[in-house]
Amino acid sequence: MSKFLNLVMVMVATSSTTAMRECNIVDWGAVGDATTSATEAIIDAVEACGADGAGGRIVIPFDDSSRGLNRFLTGSFELLYDHLEFHIEAGATLLGSTLEDDYPLIPILPSYGTGRDVDSEQRYRPLIFASNVTRLSLTGGGVVDGQGETWWVKHFARQLLWSRPRLVECMYCTDVLIEDLTFQNSPFWTIHPYASQGVTVRRVTVTAPGWAPNTDGVDPDSCRDVLIQDCVFKAGDDGVAIKSGLNEYGRSFGMPSENIRVENTTVEPEFDNGSTNGVSIGSEMSGGVRNVTVDGLFVANCAVGVYIKSMDGRGGVVEDISFRNVVAEQVIEPIRFAMDYTYRRRRRLGALEGDGGDDGGGDDDDTTPYFRNLSVINLTATRAVVAGTFEGLPASQIEGVYLKDVTVTGKDPGSTQRGRQEGPQFDGPEFKCRNASGIAIRTAPGAAFDQACGAHGRAGQGGLSCMGIIGAIRALEHNPG
Repeated sequence: MSKFLNLVMVMVATSSTTAMRECNIVDWGAVGDATTSATEAIIDAVEACGADGAGGRIVIPFDDSSRGLNRFLTGSFELLYDHLEFHIEAGATLLGSTLEDDYPLIPILPSYGTGRDVDSEQRYRPLIFASNVTRLSLTGGGVVDGQGETWWVKHFARQLLWSRPRLVECMYCTDVLIEDLTFQNSPFWTIHPYASQGVTVRRVTVTAPGWAPNTDGVDPDSCRDVLIQDCVFKAGDDGVAIKSGLNEYGRSFGMPSENIRVENTTVEPEFDNGSTNGVSIGSEMSGGVRNVTVDGLFVANCAVGVYIKSMDGRGGVVEDISFRNVVAEQVIEPIRFAMDYTYRRRRRLGALEGDGGDDGGGDDDDTTPYFRNLSVINLTATRAVVAGTFEGLPASQIEGVYLKDVTVTGKDPGSTQRGRQEGPQFDGPEFKCRNASGIAIRTAPGAAFDQACGAHGRAGQGGLSCMGIIGAIRALEHNPG
């Protein structure tokens, strides 16, 4: 059947019913044999469903007949129109092409000023891409498989000229829903909402091998009004990583991530690769992050459970953050709020540079990051090595940390009890604090600020400065309980 006749049939069906218009990609020529490219069929179905502005559902079908043609290979494509639902039926799989030529080049993100992998002005377009649309949905119960191993190997070998594609990215979008799907083996970050508003990610599973680099689960980036709920992340990097741009580019872009809730989330990679964290904020947070609540988090086999990270030179303010009802099992460090983050990467000319650059920090208010009003309430961690770290900068003390009902034990269940004793008997996980202030209530081992900051922190006298007390009270008012 010709594409023209298919379009006529869609128009007739739409005129005679109020039900959502559906465009099955098989009707546009797709074959689910895992080898025939379905890219053009998907593009045609998107055009048929959305070009007139009415919207509709693009269906990636499951064939329960003996043919079993349920694996559709595609390169990058764009969901161009408002009111579209991209529906992958349970049992069907969308496979990302492993060919670089199937991913057109698009400009780098304005709040980063460079590619994430390499210093460049372009990057590979994500597999599923949307920009400037409203009422976008990805649903259905099926699977999106990025087949990322080819990309990971090339990344490690430094064979790529451009930064790897995300699996899903929505830029400048409003009212986005992603639910009841499994995403696996992303070349890079898995789900990346960017500069968008009203984003919900619900009942999503993200998987990748533990060695797969930068395969974060969901990365809200300069977004507002975000809900991440009932998700499971078992990949090679952070489960949720909240961001808002890099250094001067993020500060100039000036769009914070705010009003974000993460509920009933599991982060459990197959093994601890040293860089996987439960829920993190940063280190790219130069546009600011505020009003974030994480409630109901299970973390296992990770480096850090809840992590706020930045570095000298980033700038930006992270404030009014609450972590509640957290369980961490075999996590090296359950809590880490620190401005000492560093990593190095290879630039296109071959030089290795710190990502913080040379734009200072120190006494420069624009480049110095600030953390304030941060709470952790009802956290239980077992088999930890370090209880937690709170480390600001000499020019930027972390203010208003509030810990309540936090219990951390080491590999030996008795380590916390020994940790409450003085002298050389202490061999359990400890809190570490420097250039930070706050309040700890019913926290074991010890009271992080009364003991650790008093011994090691700048504030002295129990580690509480006047500003620290005020900030902690504000954190308690913002996050009662």
